[in-house]
Amino acid sequence: MLALSAFLAAAGMLTWFGFRPELMPSRSPEAASGGEAAALVSTLPEPWEIQVDVFNGTGAGNGAASMANRVAGLAYHIGRVADAKRDDYKRTLVYYPPGAEGIADRLAKSLGVGTEALPGGDDPKRLVVITGASSG
Repeated sequence: MLALSAFLAAAGMLTWFGFRPELMPSRSPEAASGGEAAALVSTLPEPWEIQVDVFNGTGAGNGAASMANRVAGLAYHIGRVADAKRDDYKRTLVYYPPGAEGIADRLAKSLGVGTEALPGGDDPKRLVVITGASSG
């Protein structure tokens, strides 16, 4: 009997708010759509449209392969996986060419690392991740 009463009360509340939505707490249009962040994310290319090259900048065994697996798990297209020219990188970073700041930020946040601009590059759908001694 108690369960039936609870069910009827919940159904009544759903019906009430369905017919009287103005009684619900109001949200601004920006908050309802996620604001500028949602607009930015919605304009970014899908992860599988972005090539990510991964390089091991630490000299530790399988550093690039491990990171490439993490990136692939986020649905990005993996390009080259190799050792970097140096093995003294201090931090793991996502490097991006001009015009690719948004996709770099999205990947970096997913990995829990930082970003840095590449001095060149002309493909805004190509990122480079170089592993370093620390993740942040």
